[in-house]
Amino acid sequence: ISDVIKETRSVIRSGQSHIETGEVALDSLVSGVYFLHIEMLDSNDVVTARKMKQFSYYRPQQQDMLSDYNEIQFFKSMFSQIDSADVVAEFKCVEYLLNEATRSVWEVAETLTLKRRFLYLFWHQNNPNPGETGNAWRLEYLSRIKYANENFYAMGIDGWATDRGRVYAIYGPPHYIDHYPNEPMLHPYEIWQYPQIEKGVIFVFADLEGFRKYQPIHSNKLGEIEEYNYMGIIR
Repeated sequence: ISDVIKETRSVIRSGQSHIETGEVALDSLVSGVYFLHIEMLDSNDVVTARKMKQFSYYRPQQQDMLSDYNEIQFFKSMFSQIDSADVVAEFKCVEYLLNEATRSVWEVAETLTLKRRFLYLFWHQNNPNPGETGNAWRLEYLSRIKYANENFYAMGIDGWATDRGRVYAIYGPPHYIDHYPNEPMLHPYEIWQYPQIEKGVIFVFADLEGFRKYQPIHSNKLGEIEEYNYMGIIR
């Protein structure tokens, strides 16, 4: 990105714990994907902690028309030709990747052309290698959706729409899965391990109702359901 916002704050702690809150103005940014970098320095300006988080930013007040270059690329792309059924199907698949602001843009796109442009721009702005032909990230994500449909369907629910399908689509294949389908006195359950995420996270799914409808009952991933007594639920 060409625009970088840098903000420094000095904090003097009086005890062992401290909570710092605040806001960063994003007025100079255009819609797109950015990285938030946070560094903590001691009094000698030595970095003692560092964290990075990717996020998407959308400004509804910006004009939603494509640039001349992207207008040409849009009409060359598959998105200018896909029918309404495929547009709706692809949007459903990418809902896991949308924030509220981006989703609101879709909701006001009333025509098929606007919906096609929405999908084109979404994948274009999230393309890690925009100079290359195609979009490797889109192909990877859709391959996850395909795998989820083939392996996680349950009770008339498409695999991508199940809880396991959601986790697989967002975080990709787990490094390892512990399967427990027939343990005495226990519901069938699985433990998915992602050692590469947040220094190691797990997702625990249990088939509490039968019919392959595995539900998430515990994860130490930030923002996911947390229940450390999950074995009590499995029993």
